[in-house]
Amino acid sequence: MRRSWIGLCAVVLVGCSAAPGQDEETGTTSEALQQCATNVVEGIDIYDGNGTIDWKSVKAAGVDFAMIKATQGTYNTQSTFAANWSGSKAAGLYRSAYHFFDPTEDGAAQAQHFLSVLGTPQPDDMPAMLDIECPDGDANCLGTGASGQASASDIYTRMWAWIDAVQKATGKKPIVYTFGSYFSSNAIDTTGLPPYPLFIADPTGGATNCFDVPAPWTSAVIWQYSWTGTVSGISGQVDRDRFIGTLAQLGSFANPPTTSSDAGARDASHADGAAHDSGGTSGEDGASPGPGEDGGPIGVPPPDGSTASPDAATGGSSGCGCRTAGGGPSGGYAAFAALAALGLSCRRRRVAREGERMLAPALGKTPCRRPTSGRA
Repeated sequence: MRRSWIGLCAVVLVGCSAAPGQDEETGTTSEALQQCATNVVEGIDIYDGNGTIDWKSVKAAGVDFAMIKATQGTYNTQSTFAANWSGSKAAGLYRSAYHFFDPTEDGAAQAQHFLSVLGTPQPDDMPAMLDIECPDGDANCLGTGASGQASASDIYTRMWAWIDAVQKATGKKPIVYTFGSYFSSNAIDTTGLPPYPLFIADPTGGATNCFDVPAPWTSAVIWQYSWTGTVSGISGQVDRDRFIGTLAQLGSFANPPTTSSDAGARDASHADGAAHDSGGTSGEDGASPGPGEDGGPIGVPPPDGSTASPDAATGGSSGCGCRTAGGGPSGGYAAFAALAALGLSCRRRRVAREGERMLAPALGKTPCRRPTSGRA
């Protein structure tokens, strides 16, 4: 339970909002927007590091959807994708293929790589997902020895080139996976993003089943609530997710009305930037993802009947302190000092900078981070 204490860092006034099409009341305050899930469907997200998966056991354990990594940049295809893609479908799960975005490469070229691996989507397949989280300040954010650093304008152009190409090819608006402070901390324009389903990484909800929603969205469709879940059929830890809604609503989400690219809704000078995007040079052609997924924090109990195991209170790995720009615990926050006294350190996940999300910029905090995941 390495970061369940993050809630001590700040007291926020929140409202609750529902995913699109649901009936829960919504509200916001100047401090934060919080979404509280009532009905949820259990899911997982996986990559090569999860090894061979027994999908029948996963389904029997109460998991109804899977987000499956297919590609990264233009240089990586997951060796387990084909087996997981067919195996999850055969076991009766809803499935989504996802692409880990490399901000230094041409977005359209990344989309073509992803689509060539995905093939023809089948009925009941969920929309494809773009995993966008680099750069985050980590020199190995991409898991290839590179940070993924690029200008905000280049990231914007390349992100939209991927989204537009995949939406045009699949007829469904791609899901956008990110963490709360990604766009704000990188000063990336969020014009045009609200209609695209948000998959938020926020394992801070605890027993309340609530999580924060970053601007420009007002609600999330999927919530990644734990990085240390366990599920029958998968050896070791696995990321746990929740679709916000009922199983019937998940079915409707997987089968929306056919749509085409919404590029026209954005500034045309940005929307068709893909045609002019020369891309970056990552210098990582042929590179493969980094080592296996690390353990993670947060004891977020699953809903009744779920097979996910809550994270152990004494979690084996170090926690993450909210720290000042100077690197030390913020003055006046006794909880931080107490954690420091216990020898807890700041680590990175894949990456969700939840300390920054909860405190910055009001308290001038730098990110709380988990170790680089093999997912990147």
